[in-house]
Amino acid sequence: MSDYKRRVAEYLRKSRSDDSTESVDQTLARHHQMLADHAARCDISVTKIYKEVVSGDGLFTRPQMIAMLSDIEKGCYTAVLCMDIDRLGRSSTKDSGIIMETLRDNDCMIITPEKVYDLSDEIDEMTVELKSFFARQELKAIRKRLKRGEVATLNAGGHTGAVPYGYKRIWIGKTPSLEEEPYQANIVKMIFAYYLNDGIGTYLIAQKLDTLGITAPGGGTWSRSSVRMILTNPIYKGDIIWNRTKTLKRKKPTDKYRQTNRNEDEWIVARGLHTAIISESDFNQAKELMSRRSSKTKFTGTIKNPFSGLMFCINCGKPIQRQLDNGRERLLCTTKGCTSSISMYIIYEMIKDMCRQIFQDYRFEPDNRVNEKAEILSSRIRSLNSRLTALSEQYGGLNDLLEQGVYDIPTFFERQKILGERIEAAKKEKDALTEELDQCIRSDKQTIVPTFDDMLRDWHMLDPARINAALKQLIGTIGYKRDSRLRKNSTFLLEIRWNI
Repeated sequence: MSDYKRRVAEYLRKSRSDDSTESVDQTLARHHQMLADHAARCDISVTKIYKEVVSGDGLFTRPQMIAMLSDIEKGCYTAVLCMDIDRLGRSSTKDSGIIMETLRDNDCMIITPEKVYDLSDEIDEMTVELKSFFARQELKAIRKRLKRGEVATLNAGGHTGAVPYGYKRIWIGKTPSLEEEPYQANIVKMIFAYYLNDGIGTYLIAQKLDTLGITAPGGGTWSRSSVRMILTNPIYKGDIIWNRTKTLKRKKPTDKYRQTNRNEDEWIVARGLHTAIISESDFNQAKELMSRRSSKTKFTGTIKNPFSGLMFCINCGKPIQRQLDNGRERLLCTTKGCTSSISMYIIYEMIKDMCRQIFQDYRFEPDNRVNEKAEILSSRIRSLNSRLTALSEQYGGLNDLLEQGVYDIPTFFERQKILGERIEAAKKEKDALTEELDQCIRSDKQTIVPTFDDMLRDWHMLDPARINAALKQLIGTIGYKRDSRLRKNSTFLLEIRWNI
């Protein structure tokens, strides 16, 4: 067996060029069988299979690719087996560059049924770059054709994309459209009737639907947001809007999937071929009523909640959010039925009074203990830094021991796993100690006392962002809980972890 065939990773991913009538699982199973046959013929030893079952063109939307690249950097594989070069990546020059550099820098070959590519060879490297380039151009052309097709379908009154609740897919000639699904369409009409005729809000509508045993779109229970999505979707009055949102591409693994609304002049609006479930007048009345009743708070770059990042639900652990209700500010947990909301003013005044009382007790206490604790924490962090350096050197020397024959392959992987776990544990301990040290430093009276003085003196003149910044120096977290069966503002619990 050739050296590059010893430890091979198999990577499976469906492409747009594959049969669209096949499911992802069917396509990947067919490709796996083809690659297994090729591996058997060529005496290739596949040690692990990475199966990409999620869609996404960007590198950081493909968790299996990220995992495989990480393992390649650890020296786990000598080659990658895949159907073709474009399966590895063709979304962007940057993404392809990261993948190919990782393979080349770690002497990892690319094996396809057509050819074996050695990226340390100039000819092979150039061939791979050319294939990746043409694959990217092909992808761009496919996207343009798809977009033109979607716009043409929309202008003809057709509907593409996921079928909305209340409808089922039909075809009018070659144009995809929608037809009412009787049961779900009646639920949509019921939601609008509750909202317009009975004056019931989205939260109570969700509760009523759950009580009636009606399943929400996508399964499960209804929520305030799922009811709101139906009340604001123009598909139900017969219109189709396309290009209303855009997805922001993830640039690093820690980025979250995000969508943002486009400006209205970028929207493409057309009258659909499908039958409207709700009249245009009822839809517009619901829209106008929603704008008057309550407004969903949005982050505009300025903090409007003085407890942002501080206040959490004791029951479920989710952040407590600020909401405007007829112009009044309330704090609530977003988990339905978890704990009741409360007026922000009540919490605001209570926190202010608690700060004032603690400040009177705290400012005259000696703070020698703060300096002693900080020194102990610093010493432990220095010790962990030395330990991490030693572990990293051991980890880096594993390859040498493998090449010298001191370790066989099973022993090599076992030691690699053990050292990796020790390094990870040491890093977590260091992070925890560093955070504790930061809190200890922030609690130093030279920092805290002026903060207290400024905040309590100018409390009513400070904006929410400045109060939030001051509170974060004084408070670690605020736990909130209120019995949903009780309605008086006095019946609630606060658990505060102070930084002092």
